[in-house]
This record gives sequence, C-alpha cells and structure tokens, in this order.
Amino acid sequence: MRSARRLWAGLILVSAIAASGLGCGGGPVKTYPVTGTVKITGAGELKTGEIVFTSEKVTAKSQINSDGTFTLSTYGTRDGAPAGKYQVYILGASVNKPTSANPYGIELLIDPKFGDRKTSGLEFTVEEKSNKFTVEVTPPGPNAGKPGQPAKPRSRT
Repeated sequence: MRSARRLWAGLILVSAIAASGLGCGGGPVKTYPVTGTVKITGAGELKTGEIVFTSEKVTAKSQINSDGTFTLSTYGTRDGAPAGKYQVYILGASVNKPTSANPYGIELLIDPKFGDRKTSGLEFTVEEKSNKFTVEVTPPGPNAGKPGQPAKPRSRT
C-alpha cells in the first residue's frame, strides 16, 4: 500500500514539474543590459529613430532618444538582449510638413545603407555583463530622401 502511494506521489510530482516547464529551457533566454549612443559623423547625435539588433535567434530594439541614447528591449521593457553576436540597423528619418520639393515630408537623417542589416556593416557582440556601445553612422548623401532623384553617379577611373 505504501509503495503504491509513493508511486502515485512520484507520478504526480513528475507531472507537475513537466506541466510547469521546469528544466525544459522553453522560457526567455537571460538578457544583459545594453545601452548606447548613436552618433552621426560630423553632426552630433541622432535625435530620433529606432535601432535594431538582430541575430539568428532573437531581435532586440529601442527607440532613439532626443539625446541620441538608447536602451534595448527584447522580451520586456528595457530588459537588454541575450549574449551573442548581432547585426545592427538603424531607421533614422524625420517626418516634416510636405513641400513641393519634398512631397512626402520625409527627411533622411543618416545614410540609407544603415537602414538594412545586410548593408549597414554594423555588428556588435553583447557580452554576459552590462554593455554600452557607441554607434557611428554617416549622414545621407546629397540626394538621399528625395523621391525621384537618382543616386549621384560614381566616377569610374
């Protein structure tokens, strides 16, 4: 009789553990604080936009504050990012009142190449500690953000 009770108690305990998900690794991965500043070469801090860190497994992102700073969020607000290597891209534009010269009112604040993780060239490694990064980007070229304007041709030598 005692052995049957122990067997049932053991089965109930194992079932409870399995149902709770303990030990199965299905929850969020541990994150580490990630903060930083986005700077535009020759123009100071980027004052608006979004920065995105992406890996094969996870994406972390943050709005860029008016002083150029950011704090990444992955699973919750400002919780950082899991340790690992990330490709980074930045969406940096402002929306203004449309004009005849700029009918959409969109002004690119950084070179458009930084808006795609494949072309940005930005890679950072989040370590198992508090992380602080300075992200350097370049301003847009003379025709950036102007609809219908061809890219400035490069001279061939």
